[in-house]
Order: sequence, then C-alpha cells, then structure tokens
Amino acid sequence: MATLTSDEKGKSFSEFEPLKPYISLRSLGTYEKVNINVETDSDSSSDDSDDERVTPLQMENSARLLASIMMTTLSSTTEKKNEKNNTNNTNINNNNNHPSQNKLLSAYCCHNCFSQEKIDDIMKLTEIHVAKHGWLTKRHAQHPTTDFSLLDAPLVWAAAEPIITNKVLPTLISLYFNNDDGDDDNNNSYSNNKQVTLKINDLFYVRYDGDTENAQRELEAHRDGSLLSFSIALTSPDSFIGGGTRFVGSSQVLRPEKAGDLVLHSGKVLHAGEMVTKGVRDILVGFVTASGTCINETFLASHMVTRCPVDDNGLLDSPIVNGALIRTAL
Repeated sequence: MATLTSDEKGKSFSEFEPLKPYISLRSLGTYEKVNINVETDSDSSSDDSDDERVTPLQMENSARLLASIMMTTLSSTTEKKNEKNNTNNTNINNNNNHPSQNKLLSAYCCHNCFSQEKIDDIMKLTEIHVAKHGWLTKRHAQHPTTDFSLLDAPLVWAAAEPIITNKVLPTLISLYFNNDDGDDDNNNSYSNNKQVTLKINDLFYVRYDGDTENAQRELEAHRDGSLLSFSIALTSPDSFIGGGTRFVGSSQVLRPEKAGDLVLHSGKVLHAGEMVTKGVRDILVGFVTASGTCINETFLASHMVTRCPVDDNGLLDSPIVNGALIRTAL
C-alpha cells in the first residue's frame, strides 16, 4: 500500500505540490447538547449486549489519559537523548494551550486530482474488471458499499496509485499536519514533534446507482476505521442527481463541482453518502491511517473509538477528533 512520511516541520517528502482547496467546511461535528438514546431497562444491562455506550466526557478523559502516557514516554526518550548530547533542551511541551479549531474538524474539496484522460483510463479498466469479477456488496462487515478493492484489480491500482501517492497524501499532510498558518507558536508538543506517516489501508471503487432497481443509492451515517478518508469523483455531477458527503453533526454537505475533484475529511467525523435519485455516481474511496509522535494511536485503536455508536448525531465527533491528536487530547 502507498505510504508517505512528513518531515519534522510537517512537510511531505513528495516532490509534487499539494492541491489547494476551493471548498472548505469548518466546524464539523455537533457542539450543542443532544440526547443519545440509551436504554435504561434492567434487561439491557445483560452481558450479551454488544452496544457499548460512551459519553463525550468519558471519551475526552480516556484520550487525555492515553495521550499523557505517550507524552511521558516521549519525554523520557527525549531527556535521554538530551543528556547524551549534553543539553537540557526538550522538544516536549505538555501544556493546555489548545488550538481554537482542530484541523481534523474540517473537510475540503480540491480541483484536478484526476485528469479526464486518467478517469477514462480507470473507468475502462473498471469495466473489464467488473465484467469478469462483478461488483461486491459485502466486502465491509459494517456499512458496506457496492464496490471492489483496487488490490483485486491490479491494472486499476497501477493507474491510480501514483496519483494517490503524489497528490492525495501530500495534500492530506499539507491541510491537516502543516502549521504554516502560524497557529503553532504555543504548541511545541505538536510543532516540534509532528512527523507523521500516512498509509493507505484501503482503496476501493464505489458505485451509487439511482437508475437500477435494488441498487445501492446511498450510505447510512457512519465513521470510518481510519483517521483520514478521501474520495475522488469519477463521474460528472451533471450525470446524476443527488449524491455528496453529508456531515451529520453540522448538517453540511460537500459536493464536488467536477469529475476528478478530491474530497478530504477525517473518517472519525460522522458522515453519510447522500442519496443518488437519478443517474450513476462513481467514486474512488481511500482510508488512510496516520502514525507518528503527534498521533494518539492507542486511543484511536481503543474499543471506545472503534465501537462507538453512530446514532449520536455527531456529538462524539469533537471528543474523538480532538483525542486523536496528542496536543488537543491534553
């Protein structure tokens, strides 16, 4: 799978310039109190129930604890290195100066990720693959889509992967981990230790069909298994009605303007695929894991995150996303 690592200043090592967004949605998630439907009957507390409920405060406390443990480990490692180099300077700064807006609570859309020539190439290869292997509808255990993995279609993978590595991953690093906007003056724990590695752990071709009976037209509200997600529009918005990515907590919908446009967001923000009522909407979807000293990896891997409910109307978006980064978890 494609991988890209940034340097210590949050710059990607790619020789390609990151794409610039023409749409930016801010403040995703829910900031008003909403009621989460929690069963209080005595029967619901039996051990055979798999519905594990968690409050925003519990989420925040868990993230803070796990981030503190990671910071302690990093501090210890840094102090040993400093002692060896006869210096008392440390790059770890445990403080509570949180940024006003976690960048992961934003979504973006960028033009010209794929050229029309590249789209035509990918779609022709897709036709060949689907004619031989068909579409899959149960590849994901939860929230499945009508799709196929590009790992099962090596020719499609070969056509798409270089652009994913050279355009998508550098753009993700630029928008979510690069502090060139100057908001990191008081957040050395992030700015001096934010080397991050992004890795594609799933890349798949999805079809929403508003014309065929019993075909998939939409996708219910869900959170992805990855911290970051992206989609690339392969069909022109003029060829279908509806579609787009809806962020449940803020009720904002992000719709690309052209085929080849790139949509970027955190997979941990509750989102849904809007219904396609007419025509066919094809997209290329990628799930991206992030690792490094700025990521609260233990928290993201915990059951509290991986098994959190999806009927919270976005109430848990902010605690999860803030908990994903060391500086905003503390």
